[in-house]
Amino acid sequence: MIRQCTEKDIPQVAEIEKLSFAHPYPAFVFKKYLRAKFLVAEEMGKIRGYIIGVKMGEKGIIISLAVHPDYRRKGYGKKLIEELVKIMDASIIEIQVRIGNKGALKFYQSVGFERKGIIPSYYGNGEDAVVMFMRKG
Repeated sequence: MIRQCTEKDIPQVAEIEKLSFAHPYPAFVFKKYLRAKFLVAEEMGKIRGYIIGVKMGEKGIIISLAVHPDYRRKGYGKKLIEELVKIMDASIIEIQVRIGNKGALKFYQSVGFERKGIIPSYYGNGEDAVVMFMRKG
């Protein structure tokens, strides 16, 4: 089931974040996004993954997407993106992906995102970001 994240989901979301990223967001950051398009994939009472989207001008921006390592490649990420795209009031959805994250780049292309450009030294360690976008509809 895909649903809006609640405050009680934050500990599980933060754990998925820690398992997914070298520089994870701390739990308090997630609380700031509870009023955004912050969706979780839940199964049998457990959060399997999450996505956070915000609207900036005419665009929707994906802030973060992660799926628990035990549940990757099972369709959770795709379902989260599909639901976010459906509810986001924006004609274009964008995300920034680490240039070295080949798995994520391939995944986003597989669900309909295209490369738009590069932001040099976007991340704290100097790594470039690939900007990807999807036209809605």
